[in-house]
Amino acid sequence: MVRGIFYALLLLAIAITSCDKDTPYAPYQGTWAGTYSGEDTGSWTADIDEEGKVEGTAVSDSLPGYPFGLTGTVTEGGMFEAEASVLFGTVDFEGQITGQSASGAWVNDEAGLEGIWKGEKD
Repeated sequence: MVRGIFYALLLLAIAITSCDKDTPYAPYQGTWAGTYSGEDTGSWTADIDEEGKVEGTAVSDSLPGYPFGLTGTVTEGGMFEAEASVLFGTVDFEGQITGQSASGAWVNDEAGLEGIWKGEKD
């Protein structure tokens, strides 16, 4: 009888842990924040959800009263791609998340501006 209860509890524990698998985006999930520099400078924050969706804001140091929305995705391998619509076109952010840090490049083709960005997970 004790053996039967033990096996029943063991099976229950296995069933519970196997249903609680991490998503492939779990390493990236959470709040991220950082800065960007180059031909414009500023800061950004973003939340990454359990499906790899990115939503956040960025603020230019030259227009601090006008934050702009940042939306995009992260791949299972940590490739970060997001864009923001600003007064002077669209800014594309691309880069890589590795561990607790992220970095890459940004470009605004319409305005002829570009630079780099970096950040960390909060």
